[in-house]
Amino acid sequence: MSDKAHVKTDKILDELISDIDEFFSPDSNRFDEFNSVAKKINLYSFSAEGIEQFTQTQRLKQAKKDDYYDILIALIVAFLEESALKSLDEISERVKDVYKLNYKEFSDSIPEIDIPKFKIEKIKKEFSESVKKRIETAIKQGRLPSDILLDIKREIRKHKNIFLRISRTLVTQYENMARYEAMNFVGVKHKRWITQRDKRVRDSHKRLDGETRPIDDRFSNGLLYPGDPDGDVSERANCRCFIQAVKNAAL
Repeated sequence: MSDKAHVKTDKILDELISDIDEFFSPDSNRFDEFNSVAKKINLYSFSAEGIEQFTQTQRLKQAKKDDYYDILIALIVAFLEESALKSLDEISERVKDVYKLNYKEFSDSIPEIDIPKFKIEKIKKEFSESVKKRIETAIKQGRLPSDILLDIKREIRKHKNIFLRISRTLVTQYENMARYEAMNFVGVKHKRWITQRDKRVRDSHKRLDGETRPIDDRFSNGLLYPGDPDGDVSERANCRCFIQAVKNAAL
């Protein structure tokens, strides 16, 4: 089999990563809004020296005396929710493209697939709790609005990285799920695990490179194929490996 499909899959992943990076990149107007609201939090009506004299509990109490503390948290959470929804829609579409692309290498009879549904309400709750904790910690430490803006950037980056990991993991899963299912459909007897053969390959997968198995046997790490959702997350997350069909395998 030609691995043009894998090269195209990598290109799709690169485009997806670029899109997610853009979704989680607030423009200057958004950052100006965050900064403007942070400066209005009641605590900052005091001088830096005055803030320093407060205990952590007093700083948080002062910050919550008006609505700006809650408004700032709500603005950040709203941005994260917006970015997450755009990312999830894009991931779903790209993953379907990856599945079709790789299945078509073996057969034109491409089945319909179900993309996992993400629990949006759970994601929103995690955003809210995470942002609240970070802003609360910053306030207690007496960090100034300019410092809080840096904390907001770190918070956004943290969640962006989660969605990048999701995208990489699902692209690998559906690339290899398509190959495995299509190989079975057309009667391929053996498969081979292939890594990207670069410095980023994890040690456990370096040992798998070139390992050949009967089509329905598991590889030595317990996975049917790279990204197998039934495998341990330590073997799946951020994996970039793929399987190839093997003719006349000598096991």
